Parts: sequence; structure tokens; C-alpha cells
Amino acid sequence: ISASRWMYIYDIETKTLVRTIKSYDMTYLSKNIIQVTPNNQYLITTSIGAEIVVQQIPTFNRVHTLRDPESSKVFSNEIRSLAITSDSKFAITGQNDKSIRIWNIVSGEFVHVIKNAHDDNVTGLALTSDNKILISFTSYNLKIWNFETKEVLHSQDATDSHNYFVSVSISPDNKLVVIATADRLLTLYK
Repeated sequence: ISASRWMYIYDIETKTLVRTIKSYDMTYLSKNIIQVTPNNQYLITTSIGAEIVVQQIPTFNRVHTLRDPESSKVFSNEIRSLAITSDSKFAITGQNDKSIRIWNIVSGEFVHVIKNAHDDNVTGLALTSDNKILISFTSYNLKIWNFETKEVLHSQDATDSHNYFVSVSISPDNKLVVIATADRLLTLYK
């Protein structure tokens, strides 16, 4: 996404620009997130505030605009992170209000909210490929959840103020979790 609110779609194999499309409600002032669903059916983008735009691929027509029915303060509840289930049915968002929200991508329905999932903005999410485990984190706290029951299985705090969490990744076989921290430390878990 460029500051001029355009998205550029490239073909990786031919290294050519396939399409240029106008971004919906995006601004360079907010943290915009873009993901393609694993089944290549939808482009998911976040806009300023707490909206998710679902566009059909390859037409890029808007299918849904997902909004939290409980939130009237859209701009105070910015989406900070996004994960999509491997079956391409659900989008999970981490937000400024310390919550995790789950949306049905296909129907456009709001499914569930985990209120106060953390004590700060939820800045990162990762989901195992079998959709059983969700990892969420803030700068100073990381939680591992049973995605089906929404129960916390493990919680870990950063070791100090210089060692905050910046990224997490899970291997496709779900056997390895890599956590990156600000002090350039990578932690591997099996």
C-alpha cells in the first residue's frame, strides 16, 4: 500500500504488475494490514479504525466490511494485528482495546470477542496451521490460547523493558514457535 492509498498486485512468477486498485478507507497514518486468505479467495485489509474490508479475488470487489457491533468508538479501537485460519473461514484481530476479536470472513458476521485478553494493545497474533493454538502478544506479555475454548494455556512476560516482544511465527508443521524480541533475541520453542 502506498501513501496515496493504492494497492499494487504483482505476479511473483512473471515479476509484472497485474493490477492497481484503490485501497478502501486507508491512510498512511494508521497501521494497515494486508493478507490474502490461504485459499486465495479473499484479500483482507484493515482500515483506519476498527474495520476489516474483505475483497473477492480476482475481481477485488468488496464483499464485506466487518465492524464490531459493540464498539461505537471505531477510531479508538484500531486493529493492530491480524491472523487468518488455515481454512480461510475466520479472521482474528488484536486491537487497541486489549481485546481479540473473531470474524467469519465468508458470512461477514462478528463471531466472538475475548475482552481484556491482555493488559495492553494486542500487537501480534499467530495461529497454528491446524487452527488449535492461537498466540497473542503485547509489547510485554505473550499468551498461548486454546483457540476452540478460548482458554489461556500459558502466559509469559518479557524479561525487562528492553526485551519486548516484536514478532512471533509458527512453523507449518506446528512443531516450532519462534519469538523475536527487541534485543534481537530469537527464542525457539518445541
